Amino acid sequence: MNYDYVFKVCIFGEEGVGKTSLIQRLGIFEIDMFYEATFNVDIKKRHFQVANKEVLLKLWDIKKTIKDESFYTSYFRKIDGGIFVFDITNKASLTILGEWLKKFNQKNIPIIVVGNKADLKKQRSISDEEVNKIKDKYSIIKYVETSAKIGENIYTIFEFLIFDLLKNQKVN
Repeated sequence: MNYDYVFKVCIFGEEGVGKTSLIQRLGIFEIDMFYEATFNVDIKKRHFQVANKEVLLKLWDIKKTIKDESFYTSYFRKIDGGIFVFDITNKASLTILGEWLKKFNQKNIPIIVVGNKADLKKQRSISDEEVNKIKDKYSIIKYVETSAKIGENIYTIFEFLIFDLLKNQKVN
C-alpha cells in the first residue's frame, strides 16, 4: 500500500505503565518481522485513514528504562512524535516520566502525555495538581488519561497525535 505519510513514533515510560497494552489495544497491525531484542524495541506498524490521507504509524515500543542512558538517545533520532506514558496509580512512574521528558528536549515534535490505568480510580495515587505541574514544567499541551484494560481513550491518543503530526508537516 502507498501511504501519504509515514511517521516514526516512540512510546516511552517505565516498565509496567502499560505502553505495550496501549499499542495492542489498537488492534490490527501490518505484519513486520522486525523486533530488535538487542535494543529492546518492538516495532508495530498501524495504518490510519485521516482526512482522506493514508497514514502509517511506525510505533516503537521502547523496552529500555530511563537508566539505560546509552541506548535511549538513539531512539530520539529522526523521531516524528512521542507518547510518554505513566501509571496513575504509581507516583514513581510520574517522576520517571519527568526524567524522560527532560531528556527529550526536541522542539517542534508533537508529543502527548498519557496517564494510563484510569480504570483503577480507587488506587489513583497521582493528583491532577501533580500532573499539571509536569505539564507546566515541560510545556505539555496534550494530556489524556486512558485505560488500556477497558480501551478507554486509546484512539483519542492516536487521533490527537496524528492531527499534530499532519499539522507539523504542513508547517515544515
